[in-house]
Amino acid sequence: MPWSRPFVDPIPTKGKPLVTLKDAADYIMALPKKVHDAPHWQIAMEQLIDAAEGRNFIVHARRR
Repeated sequence: MPWSRPFVDPIPTKGKPLVTLKDAADYIMALPKKVHDAPHWQIAMEQLIDAAEGRNFIVHARRR
């Protein structure tokens, strides 16, 4: 499953909605380091990686 795989429903943000796994990963990576390093963002990133590599369903990446 490539990083370009879209979510069924885009994830709204204060800016541009997140449409693909890559959009979500880029969003997390752009967060300030202190925020990015928070456990819930690290779990979200792990879920995105797992979904992109076919080890998890994309819905799990979306829910975290």
